Amino acid sequence: MQTKKKIAADTYYQLISKESGKAMEAAQDETVALFAPADKDSQQWKLVSAGDCYKLANKSSGKVLDATLSGTDNGVRICQFADADADNQLWVLEESAEDSYKIKSKVSGKCVDIVDMSKEDGAVLQIWEDTDGDNQRWLLSAIAAKPVKAPSAAKKPAAKSTKSASKATKTASKTAKKPASKTSKTSFAKVETPNAEGKPEAVQTAASKKAEAPKAPAAPKAPAKTPSTKTAKK
Repeated sequence: MQTKKKIAADTYYQLISKESGKAMEAAQDETVALFAPADKDSQQWKLVSAGDCYKLANKSSGKVLDATLSGTDNGVRICQFADADADNQLWVLEESAEDSYKIKSKVSGKCVDIVDMSKEDGAVLQIWEDTDGDNQRWLLSAIAAKPVKAPSAAKKPAAKSTKSASKATKTASKTAKKPASKTSKTSFAKVETPNAEGKPEAVQTAASKKAEAPKAPAAPKAPAKTPSTKTAKK
C-alpha cells in the first residue's frame, strides 16, 4: 500500500539496497550505481515532494533520478539528469516489508531494480516489473543535520609574563649586589665648658664624623664685683 508516513519531504536520505546493503550513488557522469555506504554528498538524495510522487535530487550533482529516454520496458537504465519537470523523473515510494520501500516510476509503474541482482560495488540500476524481491527494496536512512559550530572567541595575546619575570629577576639581582649604605659612626669629643666658678671643665659630647666642627666655648663670665670699701677720710 502506498504511504508517506515515514518519509520527510525536503530531507536528504541514503537509499540503501536491502539485497546488498550498498548505497545508491551518483557518479561523475550520468551513471547511478551502488557502492558501500559512505559519508559523502554523492550518496545523499533529497526527497522533493511533487504531489503523490517525489523527485530524488542528488546533493553532489544537483541532478535527479531519471528513467532513460522516458523508457517503459524492462531493462531501461536508471540515470541522473538535469531536472526537466518530466514524469520519467517522478517516483512513487511504496511501503514494503521491514520498513523498506519500492521505488516505482510514475511513467511505467515499474520498480528500480539491481541489474543481475549484483551485490558488487559498481552494480548498475534499471527498471523492472515488480517481482517482490529484495533487489527491488530500498531502506531510506535519513541524513542527520550537522551542527553548526559557534564562532570561537578571539584569542587574547598571552601576557608577556616571561619577559616581566626576567626583568624582575635582573632588578632583584642588581639590588642584591649593591653594598648596604654605611651607617654613621659616632665618636665622642671632649669640649671644655666653664663651670659655675668660671673654670673650664672637660665634657664628652657625641659627634658624627660627618657632623660640623664643634662650636667654640662661650667666654667665661667675669667674676662678680665685690663692693669696694672706701677709706674713711681722716
